[in-house]
Amino acid sequence: MAMLANVSRLFELSGTIVVIATAVSTTVSTVSTGGEQKSGEEKSEKDGNSSSSSGSASASGSGNGSGDGASAIMGNQSSLLPYQQPGYRNLHKLIDLIICLGGDGTILHTASMFPSAVPPILGFNMGSLGFLTSFDVTRYKEYINHVFNGSVYLSTRMRLTCKIRRSNGTIENLRYQVLNDIVVDRGPSPFLCNLDCYCNNTLITTVQADGLILATPTGSTAYSMSAGGSIVHPNVNCLLLTPICPHSLSFRPIILPDSTILTIKVPTDSRSTAWISFDGKSRQELQRG
Repeated sequence: MAMLANVSRLFELSGTIVVIATAVSTTVSTVSTGGEQKSGEEKSEKDGNSSSSSGSASASGSGNGSGDGASAIMGNQSSLLPYQQPGYRNLHKLIDLIICLGGDGTILHTASMFPSAVPPILGFNMGSLGFLTSFDVTRYKEYINHVFNGSVYLSTRMRLTCKIRRSNGTIENLRYQVLNDIVVDRGPSPFLCNLDCYCNNTLITTVQADGLILATPTGSTAYSMSAGGSIVHPNVNCLLLTPICPHSLSFRPIILPDSTILTIKVPTDSRSTAWISFDGKSRQELQRG
């Protein structure tokens, strides 16, 4: 196949993304063949996405969420990358398959490029861990032939949809799609974070800790696991709330339904601000309030 021959030379370059667009793609998912699971991610948006907000961070299983509270300064529309512009919401319909060469970071970056659904992703491990890139790059011809012949299994993954709301009530236009986790932490401050946690707009607790992790089942084997959170099967639609070194014996990791909308807010009387990141990127400060 001419296409396979043209792609083969790229398999020496880690961190490469190969896009194959020959027709209109269907859903977004993970590809697997012969019992092996190919790391690909499908992002389907449900009624109730997780969202996170500055000053407050909200998260829900999938769909739109918003948070109250302090503001993190975010770029306006003119500073967005092309695939973050509103007109690119149907980008997934133009792509049939994405081949990722690298590690889990390459998969996370690829998924973040799609504001709605994500085309099937076939990930070859050229990184260090490879939780999401489970295929041996030396056997790429075999696996790609399986895909082109249609003998594949698609594994769908849940994502969180995240927005930031400023203290004046303004919601930023930029929406983050998170495959692994949202992390709210104390940043460079020597003080613990004081964070108000709201579940479906009801205050459940005020956390004093180094931070909080809002994770998907896919992200349950990442930072959340290191912080003592549970490992959850990718097919279980839920939301993990994991504290980072909490200054309390009563606050333990929690697993919530994916329909839950979580809001994390930095209270006005907090000793310091907080910082938020989405799948390890777009890190910014959350002000009090």
